Amino acid sequence: MKKLTSVFCFLAIFIPMITYSQIALNKNTGKAEYTEVVLVDSSLTKEMLYSSAREWITVSFKSANHVLQMEDKDAGKLICKGNFKSQGCGAVISKYNDRINFTLIIETKNGKYKYTVTDIEHISGYGERSNGGDIGNEKPVCGYTYLFRGCWKDTKTIANSTICDLIKSLKSYIISKEVESNW
Repeated sequence: MKKLTSVFCFLAIFIPMITYSQIALNKNTGKAEYTEVVLVDSSLTKEMLYSSAREWITVSFKSANHVLQMEDKDAGKLICKGNFKSQGCGAVISKYNDRINFTLIIETKNGKYKYTVTDIEHISGYGERSNGGDIGNEKPVCGYTYLFRGCWKDTKTIANSTICDLIKSLKSYIISKEVESNW
């Protein structure tokens, strides 16, 4: 029984780390990219899903008007450019206001939607010469002189985790709207 409890505790601690440690790479570009076609209730129209996605953007970002780069209701397509603070090296890197920039594309059709998160790049607040570049890179564009190996690893892990949380938030929101639409 003790062994079973120990195994369970080990898995409970390390499985979340393993799932967040894997950065998805686009097969053609080799850059970090997260994409999925999500099937929902077939009664949900392209317009309903578009509206839900647009609403999620409004509640998820400080200023939807600043992040939204394209809105095409007829095509069911939204494109956002966002960013979040990077604290891959704790206090050392955060004092320079490093950011992770990304592009989010949401496309809707009847009964399904597709999200793509791409162009995920570390931008240093210290200066261009210390930018890490695409988080899918094995080593930062600036090299390890400006962004130490451990810092780059932490930056990638945090970026991956934050992007996964963003995706989870989108999926949860659309599911909640799916349930809400049936009230």
